[in-house]
This record gives sequence, structure tokens and C-alpha cells, in this order.
Amino acid sequence: MVEDEAGLFRSRDCFGERTRDRRPKQGDVVFAKNDFGERWMAVIDQVCFIIVNGVETKAIYSVPLWSVAHLYDAIAAGQVGNPEVLKQQLKDLPLDWWFVAANHTDILYADDQLISGVTQDDMARLGYIDPEFYLLIQDVETTDLKNPQRPREFIIASRLDISPLLAY
Repeated sequence: MVEDEAGLFRSRDCFGERTRDRRPKQGDVVFAKNDFGERWMAVIDQVCFIIVNGVETKAIYSVPLWSVAHLYDAIAAGQVGNPEVLKQQLKDLPLDWWFVAANHTDILYADDQLISGVTQDDMARLGYIDPEFYLLIQDVETTDLKNPQRPREFIIASRLDISPLLAY
């Protein structure tokens, strides 16, 4: 990905197609990757500049999206502290169903981690983002908070159940 003087992103999406030149903005769904090569989708919450190791860096605060398939993978990897509850909630849902992790935020460094934007056509191929249900991710008590692979509890909650959280 190359950023020009105006801050426009020129890149290809996950399918290799050229994306339109535009600035990423709040509410956009984007593809991201981490240092381990893992990829995920996220919704942009805020774009700003922060200082990292003395260098001004574009940071994107994002809310990750989890598919039912990702949640089953996390259960199989032992990363879910309440697997039986989550399996019951995911029962009969297609694997390409996505949930917004309402109480979880990641920081993406645009230069390194942002792959591309996600168009409506991409979403049609990838699956469906549920507008009424959200994923809540909670740390399990007595776990080491510095361990990125620590077990967490995952709960699917309705918009009505978490409306106080969304209002905040």
C-alpha cells in the first residue's frame, strides 16, 4: 500500500482488485493483518496520528469483526473460556455470519497493518454482518493480561441487551 501526499490509499483488496483512491474513514470495514500474518476484518472507529518510537504514525482505532468460523477456530484452539455457552449460541448459524466485537478495540498502524477497504461486493462474497447481535469479549479472571493467547469468555448479546454499552 502506498500513501500519497494527500493521504489517499492506493492498494489492492484481498481479491487482488484495485481499490478506489480514498481516505479510510469512520465506519469503513477494512482488512487488516498482524505481524504473524493473521488477517481479520475490522470497522474503523477513529483515524489519528500517534508517536511510536519517536515517529509520527497514522493509527486506526478499530473494532474487530469475528465470523462464526473464527469463533469455532478459537474454541478448537482453547482460547475460549466458556466454549459450551458459545457453541450453544452459535448453533445453526452459517460459518460466514459475522459479529462486531462491541467492547473490544484494536489499534492498526496504517502503514504496516491495513490491507485494504472492503466494498459491498466483497461483503456479498464474504458473508453477512449481523446488525442486531454483537460479540462481547471478557478476560477470564486469574489470567495473565500480558498473554495475547489468554483464554477469554465470548458471549453473543442482542442490541437491546447491550444498549447501555453502545450508548457509551
